[in-house]
Amino acid sequence: MRNLLLAIILFLFIYNPLSGQENKQHPIDIQQDKCLEENPTTYGMKQCYIKAAKEWDKELNKYYKLLYNKLSDSGKIKLQDAQRAWIAFRDKEFALMSTFYYEELEGTMYHVMASGDMTYLIKKRALELKTYYETMNYSE
Repeated sequence: MRNLLLAIILFLFIYNPLSGQENKQHPIDIQQDKCLEENPTTYGMKQCYIKAAKEWDKELNKYYKLLYNKLSDSGKIKLQDAQRAWIAFRDKEFALMSTFYYEELEGTMYHVMASGDMTYLIKKRALELKTYYETMNYSE
């Protein structure tokens, strides 16, 4: 059991799907890393990723609203269309991840990987919207 736990921790250290996205670590990532250190079980790690995903979703919504309020009428329509398309993509990607990690592969470590990948997808979109918003502010 101990060897399995060490293997999972080592794998997550090497595999971490959220690494390398920014030069400076975001507070959500810092909190997630702390949570992962404090909760080394597969259940605990999965819960850490789920918590981080919720925080990234809040960040995504925050920057969506900020960006929306900065855009012209046509820009608002395009943002709404893009976000609806992204949500459809996200839902289909989550369905694929669930099938892949929960049905095609065996082992609880894949549940942790699924949670990490789902979190990464939300984080990526949140950072995209943040970049759009910051670029608009920079150009003013």
